[in-house]
Amino acid sequence: MTKAFILLLIIMSSTLYSQEKLEKGQHILKDKLTYIIIKENNVFEYNKYHNFSPLTVKEEREKENKPRGCGTIAYISGAKGKGHFKIIDSTLVLKFAEFEKHMDKETDYDSINKSLKFSISEFID
Repeated sequence: MTKAFILLLIIMSSTLYSQEKLEKGQHILKDKLTYIIIKENNVFEYNKYHNFSPLTVKEEREKENKPRGCGTIAYISGAKGKGHFKIIDSTLVLKFAEFEKHMDKETDYDSINKSLKFSISEFID
């Protein structure tokens, strides 16, 4: 019983550690509309789609078993921006140098601090 408990603690500790950083590249939130690209030197790009995103369209096509057509899909930007980020206690803090809010009414953008916060556990990719 004690060995199982110790093993569980080790596994949980490694999981908590992995939530203290994000690899470079594209990350998608559970809402499937918010995309954050992590770059070198703590730089990021933020894009929130309105209503549907490349991921939601892909999932819908797979669900309906439709082949990719020749048509074009236009994605509407809900909000976008770029700046620098830091991670504090498993929370991704985006500090914007540029931010544009278009169709998005759900994003809790802090206009005083020019920032957004996300729990790292909210990312699906």
